[in-house]
Amino acid sequence: MKRNHLTAAIASLMISASMAAVPVSVNATGSNYGNDALITADSYTTNYLQAEVSDGTAVNSGNTLVSNNAMIMKKILKLDDTASIPKCSFTFTPSVPDKLEDSTNGIYKKATDTTLAVYAGVNPDAIVWKEISVDSENNCFQNNNTTGNGTDSANGTATVNYAAQSVTIDNSAANQLTAGTDDVLLSSTATDDGYYYAVKALQIDFSACQFSEPGVYRYYIQEDTASGNGITNDTGVTDADSRTWRTIDVYVEDATYTKNETTVKALKIAGYVMYVGKLEDAPSDTNSGTAVTSNALLEDGISDNIFGDDSVYYGSGNGAEAANAVKSEGYINTVTTHKLTFSKTVDGNQGSKDKYFKFTLQLTGSIDDADEFKISTESNYDKAPAGNSATVYTAADMKSGNDVTVINGSQVKADGGYAFYLQDGQKITVTGIPEGVGYVLTEYNEDYVPSAENTGDTINGTESGTAVSLDKTNADQADITANTASIKDTALTQDTANDFTNTRRGVIPTGILLSVAAPASVGILAVGGIAYLLLKNKRRDEEE
Repeated sequence: MKRNHLTAAIASLMISASMAAVPVSVNATGSNYGNDALITADSYTTNYLQAEVSDGTAVNSGNTLVSNNAMIMKKILKLDDTASIPKCSFTFTPSVPDKLEDSTNGIYKKATDTTLAVYAGVNPDAIVWKEISVDSENNCFQNNNTTGNGTDSANGTATVNYAAQSVTIDNSAANQLTAGTDDVLLSSTATDDGYYYAVKALQIDFSACQFSEPGVYRYYIQEDTASGNGITNDTGVTDADSRTWRTIDVYVEDATYTKNETTVKALKIAGYVMYVGKLEDAPSDTNSGTAVTSNALLEDGISDNIFGDDSVYYGSGNGAEAANAVKSEGYINTVTTHKLTFSKTVDGNQGSKDKYFKFTLQLTGSIDDADEFKISTESNYDKAPAGNSATVYTAADMKSGNDVTVINGSQVKADGGYAFYLQDGQKITVTGIPEGVGYVLTEYNEDYVPSAENTGDTINGTESGTAVSLDKTNADQADITANTASIKDTALTQDTANDFTNTRRGVIPTGILLSVAAPASVGILAVGGIAYLLLKNKRRDEEE
């Protein structure tokens, strides 16, 4: 696999494992470096590398000065294997601590014998966010190639958008990564755990925040849950209040250099640490961080480095960190979806096993026109073919070019819903319906007597798990008339099946026609009598 990723950007993803120095306690009353003191790639090239030459040797020759002005945060959706990615968006808002122990110097936490001082972050409105492009050829993110999508540099906030797309997941390969559309990487696990992950990467750039002193600067990030059904905040975080919050500590160090016999005060960003929740504790003043092996990766079961290298993740110890805090790489949101199955049974001595009955499915609630829902490949009959008025079609007619595997939001939201045709013994399963979305399922029974049975989500979510018969007397759960049988649920909360039975019986009339047995016996007697007379006459003629 091609590796074309820069070390600096990798260091932005995680706390640099090679970070030898950690910030000392901050004393904001000392000399001020100035708001433009932070080393950038341009200033590093023009100033530091081109510093004064003495005796043919560059003063700064052999030194390394890398300022990691941006970090990388992962945004992940966890979905059922049978679900498609829904159209959704998430907003991230930065802030800084507001209760300062030393408000004069902007210090959030004063230094102690064992911890570093922590500044309240400066100028959170200057933070710039960018989505990172996917390297489709190598199935990883491009560290140095950003698309700029989702950036709102006016106030430091960012909106990350997921486009609706159908996804096919193969769990046969361990931790496989597949490039999807919309700058998303798709990842599944070797074991079929029923889930896959849609991963985005966000670059968070702090270079315009105007740091003026070395120190640890603390920021908070809050995620607003996407609008729509079935999406929840990071359920992997035990504390519910912490699920929407992350703490980012920015480590700013002295990077003073010499040019033309002049000392130039400069700063660099040495690294970042991101924690779950709104952290209050200060980092240790030691250089020995503790590895958090149980939280080494944000993504459940994903061990591949999505940037295509073998760099250390946040889970390893990397210097001065807050004790007993859980490190993080970003946010993971779970999209809970359910299956809806409906089937057809024909009963009665007059019921036709060849007849196709029309069904319409309409989804209600917060779904986008572009959202896609997979349907089973068995009996996916979505169009009524030309045929006689009795709608008795052959299976070959129904299958002719009409199989479908995906339907979209605009089709199932339309008035009347989306039409399917089923005959006896056939069923359809629609997958990827977000939790909380409702449905109206209508079957056109024509001149048959309808009945239905619901298993799973009893209508409107009042019960679950047991079969409930729906008939004309159960008006609260279904609307069954002489022509249709409709089942409605305002909020789907689990996998559900609706079994429709259409019955048509007829009693053969009696007492009008003679049975076959009596006329047959009379005929047999008549034939026998004629044969007897013929034989008797023949014998008499022979005697004469």
